[in-house]
Amino acid sequence: MNKSILLQSIKSVSGFLAIFLLVIYAIALGLQYYPMVTIPVLMLSIFSWMVWLEYKNRKDLHNIRVQKRIKDIIK
Repeated sequence: MNKSILLQSIKSVSGFLAIFLLVIYAIALGLQYYPMVTIPVLMLSIFSWMVWLEYKNRKDLHNIRVQKRIKDIIK
């Protein structure tokens, strides 16, 4: 087993978990003390994240199609 890859994986996962737990904690506090602000912000954040993921997927598909056309033209 490659130790450097293992250490990078552990560092990546621990960083993700730290950020994830902070976000969950912030959402819990927001819902407890400021529900009228937190719920719309949470909904807007989820919507924006989903739009970003869809845009990223469509952009990747577009880039693949363009690269395929370029390869076809070169041949």
